[in-house]
Order: sequence, then structure tokens, then C-alpha cells
Amino acid sequence: MSTPYAHYSKTNYSVGTDEEKGGINLLISAISLMMGDIRAISATLTHLYKSLTRSHKAHLRLISSVGRIPPELLSDIFILSGTAEAAHLPPHEASIPYFHHHSKVKLSASGRLNVAQVCRRWRNIALGTPKLW
Repeated sequence: MSTPYAHYSKTNYSVGTDEEKGGINLLISAISLMMGDIRAISATLTHLYKSLTRSHKAHLRLISSVGRIPPELLSDIFILSGTAEAAHLPPHEASIPYFHHHSKVKLSASGRLNVAQVCRRWRNIALGTPKLW
């Protein structure tokens, strides 16, 4: 930042008069206030960014084509997906990430994906499909 005293900051210059000391103290106070303002603005922007990110993800789910699949068809897909063998899958492919979480939904030893862990709708459909039990 450019100030009347900035060129002294990289030297061993010492304040010679009370007037200079007062001027530097005023600059230090002004800089501290600006830093506080910037910190508050940054916190507000961070909060706004996180809020917008959550809203963005929530709205993306509303247009997902998977959400429009009828429950009966999803139930059939869940039943058919249980017939696939997971033994041939590499370890990094033996799980899928949750939509909004860092953890993963694991495949069972038989190759079945626990669809009840994916979302509330899939859980309700899985619980309503006795063939999956």
C-alpha cells in the first residue's frame, strides 16, 4: 500500500518527530480498520458463496432425470442390479459416491449396491420391494 512513509518501511529508519509518529499511528489505525472491514466482507462473501452452492445443488436435483423414473421401474432396476457380479470390479469401482456427501455407498460382497443408502426416495422404494430383502 502506498503511504507517505512506505519507502521507509524497508529501511532501518526511525521516527524522528512526534508529528511523524502521530501520522504513522493514524495510518496504522486506518489500515487496521480497513483490514477489519475486509475480513467482515470476506466472511459475508464466504457465507453467501456457501449458501449459493447449497441452493445450486438443491436446484440441480429438481431437474435430474432419475427423479422422474417411476417407482415401479426403479424397483425393477434395483432387483436387476442385484444380479450383477461385483467380484470382477476393481476396488475403486466397487462403490459410488453419495450425491452430496464425501462418503461412499458400498457394494456388498454379492455385488449388490445398497440402494437404500442413496437417497430417501430410493430407500422408500427399496423398503417397498420385498424381493430386495
